Amino acid sequence: MTGTRVYLLGAPAVAHQGASIPFLDERRYQLLAYLAFSGDWVERDRLAGLLWPDHEAGAARRNLRKIVFRAREAPWSADLQVRGDRLRWAVATDLAEFRQALASGRLAAACAAYAGPLLGGMDDAGTGGFSAWLLAHRASLHVQWRDAALTVLPTLGTAAERAAAARRLVDDDPFDERAMCAALAVLTADGKPAEAQALYREYTHRLTEDLGVEPSAAVRAAAQAAAVAPPILAAGARDERAAAVPAPQPDGCPTDNRGQPPVLPGLPTDGFVGRRSERRELLALVQRPPCRVITIFGPGGIGKSRFAREQLAPLALLVPAGVHWVALEDVASASQLLARLAQVLHAPVNDASDVVVQIAARHAAQRRLLVLDNAEHLPALGAWLQPLLVAWPLLQLVLTSRARVGLADEWLLPLGGLAVPDSDSRDLEAAVAFDAVRLFDLRARAVLPGFDLAAHLDAVIAVVERVDGMPLAIELAAAWVRLLPPAEIVRELAHSIDILQRDAASTEPMARPEHASIHAVFRRSWDLLAPSERHALAAVTVFCGGFRRDAAAAVAGASLPVLASLVDKSLLFVDAEGRFGMHPLIAAWATDTPPAEPGLQAAPTLRHAEFFAAWLDSQARAATADVALLVTAMLPEFANCERAWHAAVAAQRAELVATLRPALLCFAEAQGRWREMGALLGAALASDGLMRALPGLRLDLLLDLSTVHFHLGELHPCEALARSALALARQASLPDKRVTALNNIGVALLNRGEAALALPVLQEAAELARACGERLALGYALLRAATAHKVLDDMPRNLALNEEALAVMREVGNHNGVAIVLNNLGDTLRQTGDYPRARELLETGLALAEEHGLLPRVQNFRLCLGVLLLDSGQWAASRPVLEQALAGTQRHGQFQMELLCLLRLARLDRAQGDAQACLRRCREVLSRARPRGFEGLVRQALAEHAQLLLTHGDRDHGLQLLAFLEADPLLPTSSRRYARLDREAAEAEPAHAAGVAPPALDLDTAALRLLAHHPGIDD
Repeated sequence: MTGTRVYLLGAPAVAHQGASIPFLDERRYQLLAYLAFSGDWVERDRLAGLLWPDHEAGAARRNLRKIVFRAREAPWSADLQVRGDRLRWAVATDLAEFRQALASGRLAAACAAYAGPLLGGMDDAGTGGFSAWLLAHRASLHVQWRDAALTVLPTLGTAAERAAAARRLVDDDPFDERAMCAALAVLTADGKPAEAQALYREYTHRLTEDLGVEPSAAVRAAAQAAAVAPPILAAGARDERAAAVPAPQPDGCPTDNRGQPPVLPGLPTDGFVGRRSERRELLALVQRPPCRVITIFGPGGIGKSRFAREQLAPLALLVPAGVHWVALEDVASASQLLARLAQVLHAPVNDASDVVVQIAARHAAQRRLLVLDNAEHLPALGAWLQPLLVAWPLLQLVLTSRARVGLADEWLLPLGGLAVPDSDSRDLEAAVAFDAVRLFDLRARAVLPGFDLAAHLDAVIAVVERVDGMPLAIELAAAWVRLLPPAEIVRELAHSIDILQRDAASTEPMARPEHASIHAVFRRSWDLLAPSERHALAAVTVFCGGFRRDAAAAVAGASLPVLASLVDKSLLFVDAEGRFGMHPLIAAWATDTPPAEPGLQAAPTLRHAEFFAAWLDSQARAATADVALLVTAMLPEFANCERAWHAAVAAQRAELVATLRPALLCFAEAQGRWREMGALLGAALASDGLMRALPGLRLDLLLDLSTVHFHLGELHPCEALARSALALARQASLPDKRVTALNNIGVALLNRGEAALALPVLQEAAELARACGERLALGYALLRAATAHKVLDDMPRNLALNEEALAVMREVGNHNGVAIVLNNLGDTLRQTGDYPRARELLETGLALAEEHGLLPRVQNFRLCLGVLLLDSGQWAASRPVLEQALAGTQRHGQFQMELLCLLRLARLDRAQGDAQACLRRCREVLSRARPRGFEGLVRQALAEHAQLLLTHGDRDHGLQLLAFLEADPLLPTSSRRYARLDREAAEAEPAHAAGVAPPALDLDTAALRLLAHHPGIDD
């Protein structure tokens, strides 16, 4: 690397031999900027698709050749390297310094390195691919800088520095509430209340004028802490009203004819389900002295009013002077509210003086609790109630609302959906303990008295899962069982939420007419939103499984204050990690149903795809040395990445698919998510337009899908796809792709029991990989060739190739490859009887796999450790290890490993005398392995069957089986040798009578006998 340095943050430029050369808005500078950003080898196809996304692939590649030639003309681009179909510009950058400072926790240094937005001034609307990539990465880096700047803000040296930094953050994003809170705190701490007050006024004005929303509760709290929030009432007015409250009247509260204060209205009698923990929390809050205002908070249909009604009796025990229900749905003004309160409290009022003073005069000495129902449509309710709270110190309020009320010292009691069964609670006994299932059963029996929950349990669980436990949705769905079975209700919900409406034939009176359908419930919430909130809510429906704020800003154009406002109105929620989410029914409604209105646009699916392609590419590059970092980042975003893939395929954006592909494949390998990956690859390969847009992509997808089929245990399609890819790779003269294809063909042959055919294919792959410098592919070819030698009983060569493969995998830093080799070496040492060394390697590999999140490898090590315990006679210790491995392989779709676990458990069953369990597992392996071509596993099942017969059944057939296996060329040499030794030992036993040799078996006959009835075992 020369002394050249590239500045990518702010206005891009290159420093070379004491001169600073600015980047121009030209294609060659875009190319160099991208390569400097990457710092690694980049394929030509990716660069061509990025810079000319609308061009035919051949034309884009020709343009790229011209631009590369022009880029190399500059004297400062001498480090630009070209190797085959890849390019690299390994040059020092300020961006690398920024990233390194962040990674090492040197946040102040990172902030100093951040001179401005990525490639400032290089926005090019005419280059869609480059522009989308730039905007996504620019937004991501910008968020990283802001997070660092906010963290170090309080630690800066002088008050002037802190104030300047705070103002810079606010000016950079005037709607960022975290920056506003930090700025208020810094200015107040530095003795600058006037600046803090002016800043807060500016912020409030911007929100109101530009977005039509008020400051969030967090900003209001920060403002109150800084003593700059404009009061709801002037302090003098509060004091005057409080002082004007006369002593309470002697008669106190009106009572009924039994001398007890009324509790209105009566309790419902139609069966309330659940909310035990929420009830305990509400009662605890009411008894907490500082807690005067409690808002039962949640989206429409979540059961706020019903829950509040159900708590009237227990609340009356805590507040004996009186608990009063106040319905607000028809209240529209402060005068109507005060009139309603006076009526409920039996407090006569007139126009001669302030109504608040009159109500307080009658009750100020009494502790009362008002339950105010349906408050969300009254944005000024807090201002109306605050004077009453000041004048009546013993008053407590419980409100039900879809939105925060905004009162000072408001305490929230969020209501979520009722609990739904988890994956371990799918049987009837466990499922009926969950409130969502109990509510469905109760409402279903009300319309269909003979409803049998046990017969429909799976469908009922599916319904309550789809509605995420929302009580109203459960009740509306359950009411349809008189006409539709629950399974049909599930199918309806899969396509639309239209079924979640009241049956028109129902005669049962409705307490809330707007609850006749989920559509009506959500329409009411929609109507209460400002235009900016409606636009944001409609746009964020593009996300799947939640989203981060930087994604919301880049994809949906949703600012943090708007997101906060939607959280305050219970239409979004945010977790402890700052990740936003939406109830699935709200998402379904907001996606399909909102009324048309000016400016409201469809969810930005393509922008979503562009953002996640760039984000995934960035994550993959940052995690090159540790796949666990990539897995950790991708786990919460996998659903978004899947959606981005499908959007890119639908739009025929081949460059986005090419960008998404490597990280998704890496994630699938680490997590065993092969079924999902197969679906993504199949969708892409089915798109002719996508294949025409970037012909080279087809070869990569064929190789990927071949790999997927292998991991799913589908050997024939694995080999067929790999051979198709091999032909394409030869036509295109791409040796690295040929290596991958040969590796996949070899591993398919190997697992079909054809080690002799697989070995030369894998040797060819290794030689080709050495020649073209593909070290990772070489490592995989070596470890698979080692396995072929093991099958062929050449243990010295097996160990030598595994050791070489281990060195290569460590050299390239591939943890997955290292884990595979350690597993292979450990298992080979086990077979040779070196148990201590085998255990050491297997435990080392298990720790490595767990550290780096390599879940499929974890199961491999558990299986081998379980077999090692089994071999050494530690049967009791072996079973839990093998059962844990079996559960893991089933969870991650590891077909071959799952069947191997079943075989080892069958052997353990036989050793412990459970012939029936052993036979059952052998049959399962045979039935599942044979259709997929896993001939080696078929033979292993037959070998275990032979051992079972020798001890628990037909000895003659057992000897027949062993003779068949001894002569079977598809079995490993060592297995054939074991079959011969077992046969000879059985024939040498005194109980065996020598006679006529039994007739030879064929595979079909052996398989049929395993599946046939076994007297004494099956009985």
